[in-house]
Amino acid sequence: MKSLRGSKTAENLITAFRNKTYDQQKYMNYASIATEQGYIQFANLFKQMARGVNEHAKLIARFLLCSGFTADEICTLMQMPIHSSDTITNLDNAAQIQTANATRIYPEYARIAYNEKYLEVSILFGMITRADDNFGKLCATNAAMLENGTFFNKKEVKKWVCNRCGYVYNGYIAPEICPLCYMSQNYFEIQHIE
Repeated sequence: MKSLRGSKTAENLITAFRNKTYDQQKYMNYASIATEQGYIQFANLFKQMARGVNEHAKLIARFLLCSGFTADEICTLMQMPIHSSDTITNLDNAAQIQTANATRIYPEYARIAYNEKYLEVSILFGMITRADDNFGKLCATNAAMLENGTFFNKKEVKKWVCNRCGYVYNGYIAPEICPLCYMSQNYFEIQHIE
């Protein structure tokens, strides 16, 4: 691959690296808040998102390092405050960020890389777009279900499992209190295997 130095693609990679690093920190913070609020399934989602964006940052950094950039050039983090709130607000915020990445930012980065003849980078941005789109949809769907009261209340019988003790319950609504470990309904999630 030709050198990235002086290209708009390099600028986009550096910005993407910094944003992904920032998002990783933010999502770990969101995971802590979800855990404090007893939403273990959302803590796990935020941790998964943090791992995902961390992997994106590593892949981006490899392109820059292989093109002659130094770690000091790419690792200077932007100092941005991490605002967090309750789990629903954090899910909404994450959905907005990931959706913006998937619908505007990374498709544009991919287009620029393609036009500048950095095909591998264009492909990378395209794949990140798909991952961010998935995370955005997961967050938006879960936030909507929490807001409208359907996250723990389904129209069909579901198999609910407690994230703390593994207790399994079949019903339309997750138990308000786990009969085994006495944790709140927030610890329950739908088990998707039969």
